[in-house]
Amino acid sequence: MQVSRGCAKQMIDLLENVKDRVRGFGYKDAYLKRFDSFTGREAICISPEQASLIQVYMDGRRELMQPYQIIVRRRSQQEAKQIVCDIATKLEHEVFPSHNGSYEFDGGYVYTDPSELELEETGFYAYVVVMAAQITTN
Repeated sequence: MQVSRGCAKQMIDLLENVKDRVRGFGYKDAYLKRFDSFTGREAICISPEQASLIQVYMDGRRELMQPYQIIVRRRSQQEAKQIVCDIATKLEHEVFPSHNGSYEFDGGYVYTDPSELELEETGFYAYVVVMAAQITTN
């Protein structure tokens, strides 16, 4: 099933919430940008993955599983791994209410465990975790 085009506002709202929360954990270099825009520097990149439609309700609301990835890029391999694990552990227990009323947050979890991301750039290491949020559109 295809997810409606209107879900962009929910995804943007959710990811803004995630970014703000990650920054609140003390990681001020968290951004909603493409990973390749950080070539040559350390950063935390938060970006969406394809949402899955779980259920459509009679009133038109849709229940979605919205995965998003968090990539931590550091000069230290240990630091990158430690940060991505810390973020994943903390986010799994967070609640992300919608700022613009576009969705209801039904829960979140680690979708894939943290793993190393191969880089062609020397001097940097990256670790990625995919989180998922279950939301119902309004």
